[in-house]
Amino acid sequence: MREYVRDGRAGAVIVGSHVKKTTQQLNQLLQQPGIKGIEIDVTKITSQRAELLAEIISAAEDCHEKKITPVIYTSRTEMQFDDQQTRFAFGERVSLFLMDVVRNLPVNTGFLISKGGIT
Repeated sequence: MREYVRDGRAGAVIVGSHVKKTTQQLNQLLQQPGIKGIEIDVTKITSQRAELLAEIISAAEDCHEKKITPVIYTSRTEMQFDDQQTRFAFGERVSLFLMDVVRNLPVNTGFLISKGGIT
């Protein structure tokens, strides 16, 4: 896979799934050298979207400058909703937020890996 990394630069990993297996994989990844975890508190996506996006992008840019791969992941707690429609609408907001994160990553990111049901 190293041949697909642009110029040996640090990349970015986006993890949206919060299921047990993905959380186990995420925990293993976060233990690797050259990796920094950046958690997205999904409870803030609706009320503090702009601030949260700016915070996540700033942290990712800082990693990029230091040649560290950010692992940007959603909080691991599954939220509860009154009905399926509300749950779906929230999932869509999370997905749109993650897309905005990806759009705002440094243009010379070495690689991008995305993991999750909605990512």
